[in-house]
Amino acid sequence: MSRVSCLLRRLPLLAITTFATFPMSPPCASATDWFVDPNGPLTIQDAIDGASAGDAVVLRAGIHQADSTVVLKHGVSLVSEDGTPETTWVVPAVIVDFQPILQIPTDIDGTTRIAGITFRDGRDGLYVRGSPVIEDCVVGPNTGSWYVMGAAVTGSPTIRRCVFDSNRAWDVSAQGGGLVTSVTVTLEDCVISNNRPRGLQIDDGDVHLIRCRVEFNRPREGVGVWKYRGSLTATDCSFIDNGTASISAVGVDLERCVLIGSFYGLTGVSGSVRSSTIVGCTRGVRAIDETTIESSIIAFNGASATGPVTLSCSDVFGNTNGDWVGDIAGQDAEFGNFSADPLFCDLEAGDLTLNSRSPCLPQNLCGLVGALGLGCGTVSVRPESWGRIKGRFDSTFR
Repeated sequence: MSRVSCLLRRLPLLAITTFATFPMSPPCASATDWFVDPNGPLTIQDAIDGASAGDAVVLRAGIHQADSTVVLKHGVSLVSEDGTPETTWVVPAVIVDFQPILQIPTDIDGTTRIAGITFRDGRDGLYVRGSPVIEDCVVGPNTGSWYVMGAAVTGSPTIRRCVFDSNRAWDVSAQGGGLVTSVTVTLEDCVISNNRPRGLQIDDGDVHLIRCRVEFNRPREGVGVWKYRGSLTATDCSFIDNGTASISAVGVDLERCVLIGSFYGLTGVSGSVRSSTIVGCTRGVRAIDETTIESSIIAFNGASATGPVTLSCSDVFGNTNGDWVGDIAGQDAEFGNFSADPLFCDLEAGDLTLNSRSPCLPQNLCGLVGALGLGCGTVSVRPESWGRIKGRFDSTFR
């Protein structure tokens, strides 16, 4: 039985003109792939409606226009034929405020995959109410006036290798941005970039970032990660040039992260920072509640750290307004802390791995200090001002 025949057999019967009894058709084979061409005849929604659990709706390369929000159903996956989001787009035929391009209902679980597709040119990209696996997708650009979301997450999806880029509100006082979540969600190997006003907005829930990049979420009022309630855990992540702050959140747990070039590296924070590097910010850390910083580098910022911060085994060096001053004065003589040039391999190019002569390498008493280890041999050392370093980061990462 052809896929089209199977689909047509599953669509509702619109009219019955006789009382004849029709023989029951044999069931369609399981795990059927329903191919959809950009120019039809089937639409994405037709294919989804006709598919059964275990089937996949496969989009052939091109631009697919959706007349209204596409709604997935339990057990049915939505994937591109070639697996690359660059060649397969889903866009709205008509742009409507607060109407996402794709909606994922609450009954959808990890048996459903969304993979290899770009969702763009709408007001909102995805509304994720269920718990699917979303992989290798691009969400954006999407634009709106006051509240725009690349993706709104109220379920518990697994998100891997996705890009949330250029989801922007016209009004700089707006909310939303690349990704808005109110539940526990994990993102692995994702990029959240060029969104406005926020890259990631955490309204509630526990968000886990693993090997993610959060960068260039601007303008100046923009924030890389903004949290209202819940918590943020980030491991092996980079936060680069995010307007007002890389992270504005109470209840953070950062490990092996790099924060570069925002006005604040961390602001309004409490929690734990371990084995991380904060460089080239106007202000490195502004804590509002108990914050511990261990085995980390805070270097070449305007100001180092303020608020109730306790440091151990950390290198605070080259900050314009002073290193161990203000709220952290005196800690340089305690808990293995020190002040020495970390000897980054190429600060000008943004390479924050360490030179073989760095005092932050593992052979020191505290083990490795900072997010990144050995990356190069000996280099010449020359004095640097914070202004010159900040200017380089601005030009390097734009």
